[in-house]
Amino acid sequence: MLECVLTALLLFLSLLLFLTRRFGRQRREGEPPLVTSRLPFVGKAVEFGHDALKLLTQLQHTHGDIFTVLIAGRYMTFVMDPLLYPAVVKHGRQLDFHAFTDTMAPPTFGYPPIRGVAYPTKD
Repeated sequence: MLECVLTALLLFLSLLLFLTRRFGRQRREGEPPLVTSRLPFVGKAVEFGHDALKLLTQLQHTHGDIFTVLIAGRYMTFVMDPLLYPAVVKHGRQLDFHAFTDTMAPPTFGYPPIRGVAYPTKD
């Protein structure tokens, strides 16, 4: 009886893994590289939790300064070069986090807020 239950569970998990890999999220044209893992949903969460800096540095060397990683069921896009940050925010059509950006950019990167304040000009 236990063998039947374990066999059924193994078959179910194998089918779930196959369907997730086959019909899961794929990188679309114009998007940054998509970094996934063999484990659906979990993605790179274990590696990220163990040593985030090491993982991000390794992915930067492999995929470039902008990449998307599956971490614990969420796709997170990392911009590793702070000089690319304004271009990503200003030209990303799907991005709509200006309130967050206006709050975080000035103290983090020294950039003025994107909305409401004009960029300084050279005199």
